[in-house]
Amino acid sequence: MIGGNRGLLNESRDVRIIQGIVAGDREAVGSLFDRHAGLLAVRLRRAGASPSETEDVLQETFLDVWRSAASFNGDGAVAAWLWGVARQKLAMLVRSESFPATRQPLAF
Repeated sequence: MIGGNRGLLNESRDVRIIQGIVAGDREAVGSLFDRHAGLLAVRLRRAGASPSETEDVLQETFLDVWRSAASFNGDGAVAAWLWGVARQKLAMLVRSESFPATRQPLAF
């Protein structure tokens, strides 16, 4: 159960970070980025994003988090919410670009 407690502590920490972002704490965005950007980058790459697309999507994701942190309602994990934002940003990027027919489809 130790691992489960660690997960709850991490989630509680993430919720406090989100609350800081809502309050306008710019350092909180950096903390959230430090905690989650690595895993999000891995997931984006596995979904088919190039390294430059991954960077763009991460930047857009955390910019959106800064702007709309109040929309996090706490119904799920912060990490899941972030992944949802990142997936949406990646989908928007894919739709806005014209890809060659040889490009592999993205796997969400």
